Amino acid sequence: MAEKMQIIKCLELFKAVAEHKSFSRAALANNLAPGAVTRAVQELEAELGVRLLHRTTRKLSVTDVGMTVYNRAVLLLDSFTEIKEIGEASSRTMSGTVRVAIQRLLGFDALSSVLDGYMQSHTNITVDVDFFADGDDPLGCGADIAISLQPEVRDVYIARQISSLSMSLFAGVRFSANTNAGSPADLLPEERMSVGGTSWDLLAEGSGKRLHLPCGSRFRSSSPEAIAVAAVQGFGIALLPPDAAKPYVEAGQLFSLFDGWHSASVPVAISYRSRQFVPERVRSLISYISENIDRRDVDGSTLAEVACKRPMRKDDIAQLLALDA
Repeated sequence: MAEKMQIIKCLELFKAVAEHKSFSRAALANNLAPGAVTRAVQELEAELGVRLLHRTTRKLSVTDVGMTVYNRAVLLLDSFTEIKEIGEASSRTMSGTVRVAIQRLLGFDALSSVLDGYMQSHTNITVDVDFFADGDDPLGCGADIAISLQPEVRDVYIARQISSLSMSLFAGVRFSANTNAGSPADLLPEERMSVGGTSWDLLAEGSGKRLHLPCGSRFRSSSPEAIAVAAVQGFGIALLPPDAAKPYVEAGQLFSLFDGWHSASVPVAISYRSRQFVPERVRSLISYISENIDRRDVDGSTLAEVACKRPMRKDDIAQLLALDA
């Protein structure tokens, strides 16, 4: 698809050059650098295997075969414009509500800007967002679209991977100051927290080493936000998804620990009930999310950059404790 769209762009620029009889004027009309227009025409000539233009230091003219290509390009581009207008008209006339269910573990931050962009271009559609817990069946309860970890998708539904999730380890200031653990394995089970109390399944960057560690904290919750707050309060070290940790990291209340360790990456999928009888408004949102979601938004490595530009040192934590005193 991308290659076909590139050919259409090359045809548009060739048409502009032929009409302006100048690469520089065609570039100016399309708000591009002259070199970009030259490369587009060269790519088109290479694709077709013919010379489209005669170039001299004083004059530029269209070859005979170039004129044939030009005439066909005009018809093709006019038809393409009409097709785009049909799509835009359809977007304007679609209406109704699309019910979107998001697994609570994933949070909303990575999808908020995507849904905002969709709603701005589809002004007659309402998007109703709700959240569900692990093991729930939101599609069976009326949702049009579900966004979740792929293992959560039931076999009866259609699923398309749109991203992946990797979680990192975070702790509050006081716990960070008091622990002498050099690796996640050095922590006591009661010092480890996770959403739902599931075990830590960690991978070491570079070495491929893997740890499977039980979580025995006396505080448990299926809410990522509650686990994040518990980590801020010093209950232990939490394995958290990016969205849950982000506000506390930015506020200086949580810090990334054991930077080389992250959970194994798990696919994130968008799922729906059937390929048939899917309303156009639902189909359009599925396509929009799939094409526009920023994969780095739900990638744990991105948050690690935000969370800790370098490993936290004891003197860093001591300074923070002094400020808090």
